[in-house]
Amino acid sequence: MPMKPTTQEQLLLELEDLRARLDEAEETLRAIRSGEVDALVVSGVDGEQVFTLKGADHSYRMLIEDMSEGALTLTVEGVILYANRSFAEMLKTSLEKVIGFAIHTWVAPDSQQIFKSLLRKGADEKRREQLVLTAGDGTLVPVYLSVSNLDINEMPACFCLVATDLTEQKRSDAIAASEKLARELLAASNQSRLELLSVIEDQKRAEEALRNSEALLVEAQAVAKFGSWEYDVAKDKLTWSKEMFRIFDLDPALDELKWIEHRQSIHPEDFERIDQAMRDAIENGLPYREEFRIVHHDGSTVLAETIGKIHRSESGKISKLSGTVQDITERKRIEKELLRSQKLESVGLLAGGIAHDFNNILTVILGNVSLAMNQITPDGEIFDLLKEVETASARAHTLTRQLLTFAKGGAPVKETASIKDILKESSSFVLRGSKSGCEFSIAEDLWPAEVDVGQMSQVINNIVVNANQAMPNGGIIQVAAENLLINNGQGFPLKPGRYIRISIKDQGVGIAGKHLANIFDPYFTTKQEGSGIGLAVTYSIIKKHNGHITVESRLGAGTTFHIYLPASEKAVPEKEEVRLIKGQGRILVMDDESSLREIIGIMLVKLGYESELAKDGAEAIDMYKAAIESGKPYNAVILDLTISGGMGGAEAINKLLEIDPEVKAIVSSGYSNDPVMANFQEYGFKGMMPKPFKLVLLSKVLHEVLQGEKE
Repeated sequence: MPMKPTTQEQLLLELEDLRARLDEAEETLRAIRSGEVDALVVSGVDGEQVFTLKGADHSYRMLIEDMSEGALTLTVEGVILYANRSFAEMLKTSLEKVIGFAIHTWVAPDSQQIFKSLLRKGADEKRREQLVLTAGDGTLVPVYLSVSNLDINEMPACFCLVATDLTEQKRSDAIAASEKLARELLAASNQSRLELLSVIEDQKRAEEALRNSEALLVEAQAVAKFGSWEYDVAKDKLTWSKEMFRIFDLDPALDELKWIEHRQSIHPEDFERIDQAMRDAIENGLPYREEFRIVHHDGSTVLAETIGKIHRSESGKISKLSGTVQDITERKRIEKELLRSQKLESVGLLAGGIAHDFNNILTVILGNVSLAMNQITPDGEIFDLLKEVETASARAHTLTRQLLTFAKGGAPVKETASIKDILKESSSFVLRGSKSGCEFSIAEDLWPAEVDVGQMSQVINNIVVNANQAMPNGGIIQVAAENLLINNGQGFPLKPGRYIRISIKDQGVGIAGKHLANIFDPYFTTKQEGSGIGLAVTYSIIKKHNGHITVESRLGAGTTFHIYLPASEKAVPEKEEVRLIKGQGRILVMDDESSLREIIGIMLVKLGYESELAKDGAEAIDMYKAAIESGKPYNAVILDLTISGGMGGAEAINKLLEIDPEVKAIVSSGYSNDPVMANFQEYGFKGMMPKPFKLVLLSKVLHEVLQGEKE
């Protein structure tokens, strides 16, 4: 076909027209990139087409803007009409350098054919492919690209794309989630968009529920002192929960650790064992459970238990370990307390019987001694000898009290007392004639306490004796006492309230750390001549007073005991003058030991009373009935609590109360820690006398019962 002749003038006109159209196109692109244009009108073979550039009018625009995936719309020629910020961030560039440019410029060379095929097929149906984009800094970005023909009323044909960055993809189901999001987003109808919004809301609720469950998990781990960990074998990366950092006393800002980096917190003697357990797990694929010690920055030690198991990759290789660490310090303390209590109770079964018999013997000795001393003048040699016997008997009684403290179910016979007086009298008595002395620092307003004075004196005696023995060349023992309010969460196994804290500190050789946990155990001692009973008794007494005792010591730096006792609201009663009180009346004595019955009978006669004797409860009841029937009733009854092979005082008092509700009965026993002795009035008794007892105590108790002076 012959060509139409073209003049130079026509060529110049066409060139000018092309330049004008080029300038117009460049200006349009500039306006698109700067956001000044809302839509494009493009003339084509099908007429003019309008492309909307801003989708703010759509209800789901904000949703698209906040998506973590990249979202964009294209013309059929591949010009980017819209892109969200996530897509620009994926390409490591600004939106201005994305909108208005051809998408092909961002597609890596190796993925160009895949992308063209994706667009071609996407014109007819939704398609998705994996390909690679080239970011603004030249790095390659692998993406999962979903494309669909965006067929919206009154808009020309264009494509909608959703790009998921696969660079940091960790979970395979994220791809499925993004596919679903893309399918919902690309649906043409309004109903589809509503369904998409519902899906997004469900996802947000699920994420919120996940955050809440994670918060609850963190709180639960803190309460249970239970942390979790995960170790990536290949990367040598250790990931911890928040509670793990608290247990190990490390900075949570560390976030991730190398396995070796937390070695500093594990006790040096335990690290190799824990490290070997982990290495064995990696080598053999077996789970493990170990206990170890953690040393905090302040020097304190925490006991912990770790449990670990292995995880394998698809190839069967061990890829990671995971497990837990629990702070078991408190659990171990409770277990040790329980074991110690069980030991004390088992020893008490034997000790109680021995002490009971021994106290019966001491009652006979003290009874005879007090009768003899009452018949001679106090300025003679015989009186001094008898005084020595009385003192020796008192020391023997102290030993029986130590044995009885072990007795199962024993209870202190409490009274309101001045702790200040007990501290000074007991400490001074123990150190009499020694090279050591006491320095007292006792609060002037120190609260009184409900204590068994004899038992509490024994506690102070035991601790001060140990302190003195720890200083062979003598020294100063510091004895302090102060008022203390204890609230919840102060780390004491005590109920909140008012307490007295007693501290006894020596300048002795100290106790090795490995022995501290055992010093309250029965028969445990580090001394060649020690029995191992003193501190076990001390521990038992304090526990039976609802108190607490702790010890701190270092070799060469001395030892300090801290005792916590509940304070009393009552005032300390004034001391009565000790004197022999005589009386009159008929007294019935019931005891299975004939020597005891006889000496008590003699003591009663010495005090001005008439006495009659019974060997057990059954005989005492018969004699009590007969006395009433004869018109000569007994004024009081002294009942031994425990009768071997017969009716004891606890059973006899019930029978006597049936006969005479006003019976004035006094309970007596070598088991001074028995609950009946501690709460005698609840069992129907009017008075109580622990064995051994002297003439003065017998006269005092009888006087109080007969005169009704004891409330």
